[in-house]
Amino acid sequence: MKILAYVFAIFVALFTLIYAVLFSSAGNKLLKPHIENYATQKSGIPIKLSSFTLTSSTLNTTININQDLNLDINASFNLFSQSFDMSYKLSAATLKNFGLNWAKEVSLSGNANGKLKNFIANGSGMVAGSDIKFSSRVLDFAPKELKLDAKGLNIDELLVLANQKPYATGKLNLVADIAYKDQNQSGNAKLMTVSSYLNSKLIKDDFNITLPANFALNLSSDIAIQNQIVHAKTVLSTPIAVAAALNTLYDMDKNEITSDFNLGIPNLAKLEPIIKQKLNGEILLKGNAKAVQGKLDYLDADIKGLGGTVSAKLKDSQIDAQIKNLKLSQILKLASIAPLADGDINGIVKIKELNEPALMSGTANLQISKANLKSSELNKIIDSSLKSNIDFALNTNINIDKGLVKSNSSLNSDLLQVSTLNANYDLNTKNSNISLKADVSDLGKFKEIINQELNGKLSLQADAKLKADKLENLNLLSNAFGGEIKASLQGQNLKASVKNASLHDLFVLTNQKPLGDGVINADINLSTIDIKNLNGNGVLSITNGKLNQKNMSELLGKEFPKNVEFSLNSKPNFTNSIVYFSSNLNSNLAKITKFDGEFDINKNILNANYIANIANLSSLEFITGAKLNGELNANGKVKFDKNLQATLNSKLFRSELKSSLNDNLINLNIDKFAIADLLKMLGYAQFYEGSGNLKANYDLSTQKGKFDADILEGKLSKSELTNTVSLILNRDITSEVYKNGYIKGDINQNLVTFKEQMSSPKSDINVTKGTINLATKALNIPIDMNVEKTDISVKITGTTQNPKYDAKSNYLQNKIEKGLEKLLGGKESNSTKSNDAKELIKGLKSLF
Repeated sequence: MKILAYVFAIFVALFTLIYAVLFSSAGNKLLKPHIENYATQKSGIPIKLSSFTLTSSTLNTTININQDLNLDINASFNLFSQSFDMSYKLSAATLKNFGLNWAKEVSLSGNANGKLKNFIANGSGMVAGSDIKFSSRVLDFAPKELKLDAKGLNIDELLVLANQKPYATGKLNLVADIAYKDQNQSGNAKLMTVSSYLNSKLIKDDFNITLPANFALNLSSDIAIQNQIVHAKTVLSTPIAVAAALNTLYDMDKNEITSDFNLGIPNLAKLEPIIKQKLNGEILLKGNAKAVQGKLDYLDADIKGLGGTVSAKLKDSQIDAQIKNLKLSQILKLASIAPLADGDINGIVKIKELNEPALMSGTANLQISKANLKSSELNKIIDSSLKSNIDFALNTNINIDKGLVKSNSSLNSDLLQVSTLNANYDLNTKNSNISLKADVSDLGKFKEIINQELNGKLSLQADAKLKADKLENLNLLSNAFGGEIKASLQGQNLKASVKNASLHDLFVLTNQKPLGDGVINADINLSTIDIKNLNGNGVLSITNGKLNQKNMSELLGKEFPKNVEFSLNSKPNFTNSIVYFSSNLNSNLAKITKFDGEFDINKNILNANYIANIANLSSLEFITGAKLNGELNANGKVKFDKNLQATLNSKLFRSELKSSLNDNLINLNIDKFAIADLLKMLGYAQFYEGSGNLKANYDLSTQKGKFDADILEGKLSKSELTNTVSLILNRDITSEVYKNGYIKGDINQNLVTFKEQMSSPKSDINVTKGTINLATKALNIPIDMNVEKTDISVKITGTTQNPKYDAKSNYLQNKIEKGLEKLLGGKESNSTKSNDAKELIKGLKSLF
C-alpha cells in the first residue's frame, strides 16, 4: 500500500508541475517563443505572438503573420471532452510581405464550436470588394458541408491575390451550397462574371497584343454535384469568339474527367485589330476529351477553317490525325505574321504508344505544295525589288520505331535547293543526329532580293550530333563567298578556317553595303565556345584589298578617294573572353605598323597601342578639309569603355605634338614648334621664320573649336606680303625681330575666324578679324601695320593658293601730297602749274 501511495504522490506532483509549466503565467512565457519558432519553421514565414494567455480551459492570443496579417483568437475548451468554442478575427491593411501589390483592407471574423473532430465554422467579412458569408462543417479534419455567398468580387483584386497583374476588371459572383451525406457529396455552385472587361492597355504593354477598347469577357458556369459526380456547364464569350463546354463530368472518386469542347470564331475579320492582318471566313473547333489521373486518355477533335480541315483522334495512346488543304498564308496571318508565303498544307499522322517513349512508333508526313514566296510582301519587309513570286515545295517524312524518330525533308525552290535534311532523335535519351545538304546554283538570282551583285555558287554540307538536346559535335563545309569555309566542333573545342573568301560577298550576305573587297583567309582554334569564357587563338589576313569609293563616301559623308588599296594581318589570342591581338594595316592612305592590345568581349572594353605612318598628308584632304603637305609619324593609345578615348604623339614641326581624343573632344598641344614648317604643311606662304606654342581643342560632333598660339621670337620671311610692304617703305622689313605675339581664333565648321598681334622695337602688326574658309580656301585678312610711325593697311583676299594683296598708307599718301604741292607751286588754283600738280597727286593716290 505504501508503494501505491508513493506512486500516487509522484503522479500528483508531476501533474502539478505540468499544470504549473503549461497554464501559469511563467509557463506561458516559456511556451511562447517555442510556439513562435515552431510555427515559423513549419510555415516558412515569420510568426509572432503579440499576446498569449493559456489556461486549463481558455486561450486568448493575437498572432501576427508575416508582419501583414493579424489573427485574434478567443477560445474556451475542455481537454477531457475535446470540445471548444472559439471566436476569431482576421485582418490586414496590406499584403506586400506576401509579394502581392495589395493595398486594401481585408477583414474576416466568425465563430467555430464543437468537438475537435466534428465542428461548425462560420464567418463573414470584406474580401476583394465583396461582403463574404460562409458556413462549413468539418468532420475528421475535412470539410463536409459548405455554404458560400461571395457576390460582387472584384476580378482585378482576385488576380492580384493570385499574384497576377489585373488583366481584367469587373465583378465575379460565386455561390455554393454543398453537403456531404452517406459518403457522397451533393449540392450546387454557380460562377458568373458581371460587366467584366479585359485591360487592353496592360495586355498591349505585356504581350504586344492590341485589343479593341472595352473588350468584354463574359463567363458563366453552372455546377451540380450528385453522388461524387460533378456536372458543369460552362460558356465563355467575347466579341470575337465563343468557347463552351456544355457537358463536363468529373468523378471525384476515380479522378476522371470527360468533357465536350467547342470554340467558334464566326468572323475572322474581327481579328484584324489584334493580328494586324485581314482574314476571311470562320474557325470552328469541336470535340470530346477524357482524362484519367491527370493524363489525357481520349481525344476526338475536328477543326474547320483557314481554308481546310484538321481531324485528330486519340485513343488508347494512339493518335490519328489528318490535315487537308490548310492555307499557309492564313496560318501566318493568324500568328500575326505578314503573309509572306502561300501554299496548301496537307499531312497525315499516325502514332502509337504516345505515353511510352520507349515503345512509341508510327509515321507522319507533311507537304506544302503549290507554294510561293510573295514578292509584294517580301519587298516591303527587306526592301528588295522582286518582280515575281518565288515558287517552292516542302516535303517531310517522319518514321518512329520504338522511340527512335527518323525524319527526312527536302525543299525545292527557284533560289535554293535543300536536297537533304535528315534527323534521327531518340525520345528516351534525347540524343539526335542531323545532316544537311543545300545548294544555290546561281547566286546572281539573289540580286533582286539583296539589291547587290553576287556571282558564283554556294554549297553547304553539315552534320551535327546532340546529346541530351545539347550540341556535342558539328562539322560544316561550305563553298561560299568565292572560297571555302570549314568548321569542326567537338564538345567545346572549335576549329574553323576560311580560305580565299570574298570580303565583298561577306558584306552583301550579311545585309551590309560592301565597304570594300579583298581575299579573306583565317584560322581559329578555340578550346571553349562559351562566350563568357572564350579561350584559344587565331590568325586573320585580308589581301588584295580595295575600298569601295562610293559606299565609303556615303558612310563618311565625305568624298572618299578612289583606288584605295589595303591589306590587313591580325593574330588574336583568347583568354577568359579577353582577346589579346597583334595587328597591322597597310594602305596607300596610311600604314599602321602596330595595333596591339586587348578587348574584353563581355565588358566591351578595348585597350590598344598603335604606331602609324602617313607618307603623304595630302591624301587625307577628304578628312581634314584642307590639303596638307608632308609626312606624319605618330604613336599613341586607344581605349573604348562606353566612349572612345585616344592619344596621338608625333615629332612634328621640329617639336613634340601631343593630342588626345575623349569621346568627341580633341585637345592638342605643341611647344616651340617651327611656324614655317606649319605654314608649309598647310600649303600657305612661309611668311614667318620663328617658333611658337599652340593649344587647341575641337568638338567633332559640333565641328567647333578654339586655338591659341603664342608667337615667340622670329622674323618675317621674304614673301609677296613683305615685298609689297618693303616697296612702299623703300626698306627691308624682314630684318625686324618680333617677340611675344599671339594668334587666337575660333573654328565653326569650315570657317576659321582669328585675331593676331606681333610687335618688334620698330613695328607692330595687328589683325582684328581675319577669316579663312576651309571649304572654298577663300581669304579675308585685314592687316594693320605700323613701321617706324608709318601706318600701312594690307588686305589679303583671294585663296590660300592664289592670295591677293591690297596695300595702303595714309601717312605716306598725305606726306607725298604736301611735298608735291610745294614742289609744283603750292595751292595756286588758277595756274596751269597747280592743275598739273593736282592731276599728278590724284594719280599717285591710286598707288596707295
